[in-house]
Amino acid sequence: MRVFLVSIFVILSINLFSQDIIINTKHDTIACKVVDVYDNTVFYYPVGSDTSEQSYRMAIKMIRKIILANGEEITYVKGMTKQHYQEIEDDDYYKDLHKNAIKFHALSLMGGSIALSYERSIKPGMSIELGGGYIYGLEDTLQNKRDQGFIIRGGVKFMRPPKYYINRGVYAHLLKGSYIKPEIIFNSFKRENKGLSTPNLKVWDYISSTSIVLNVGKQVVYGNTFLIDWYGFIGYGRSNFENGYYYSNIILANSVPVSFGLGFRLGFLFL
Repeated sequence: MRVFLVSIFVILSINLFSQDIIINTKHDTIACKVVDVYDNTVFYYPVGSDTSEQSYRMAIKMIRKIILANGEEITYVKGMTKQHYQEIEDDDYYKDLHKNAIKFHALSLMGGSIALSYERSIKPGMSIELGGGYIYGLEDTLQNKRDQGFIIRGGVKFMRPPKYYINRGVYAHLLKGSYIKPEIIFNSFKRENKGLSTPNLKVWDYISSTSIVLNVGKQVVYGNTFLIDWYGFIGYGRSNFENGYYYSNIILANSVPVSFGLGFRLGFLFL
């Protein structure tokens, strides 16, 4: 009987120490057998469950630590292993990613201007973007006139940090993600005033506007080389002329100083 009891104790002890343990973010402990980790999900069988049936699953973002039967411990922070989390906090993690981009405003030609912008990542989740353009105007077929001027704009972009996408198993780039961007837009151009012109004299109206807006958009990066950026914005705008269209934005009227617009950019990354 004594030998039998000792044997049972040894078997139970082996079984106990061969168990894996999952500790979730609520500090609950689950004794189990971890069978696979796939697509940010851990698959396991709780102790005493039928392994012939479908395994249980738990999202890694809900796990604080896994203690394997061999004594190895895997600690998770915000859905990543602690080691991986520490790596992406290090600037060396991003050293091979291009931090600069030149973008062409794809819709600008349709609106009477040529516009480009430059974006540079300052740190994960933040970049600065400066832009400018030449206004050549849309020809007025009745008066044969074209506007001439320029656009200057700039803002700071706040994006979802790369960790947000890594948590979901998606390749993360410094310039990738949904974003908001406070921005200042200044336009200035001249327009011939045909009503006051004579054969020997041309009179120009000088039109300018200033807008402070908030952009909401999304930027997708492909292969650390090419990007697509689409956005819309709305904010406050004033001008010295009652003209709704300013080539980069629309202002309803000085009596209703609402500035808004949308855009689509194509760009290339470098350095």
